[in-house]
Amino acid sequence: MADFFITEYEADFGPKVKELIRGALEATGISVDKYPQIWQEIEPDYIARFYVGRSRFWVALLKDEPIGTIALIDRGHDGVAEIKRMF
Repeated sequence: MADFFITEYEADFGPKVKELIRGALEATGISVDKYPQIWQEIEPDYIARFYVGRSRFWVALLKDEPIGTIALIDRGHDGVAEIKRMF
């Protein structure tokens, strides 16, 4: 297995992904307490319900540790998609 790879999000990644995103937000001066919707949107149950169909949430891993995330949301018309959760 390669040291670095990108894979679809799995619930097992949840705690480490939340830690990664919290660190990224705090490094840029954004308090997750001030923006609770971000916290809700990275809960494993939310991700499993929201990123379905042609929408996806991926995690970049280095030696099995999350180092980044990105999501793509299908906007449902003419192949339009939106990039989200890029950390």
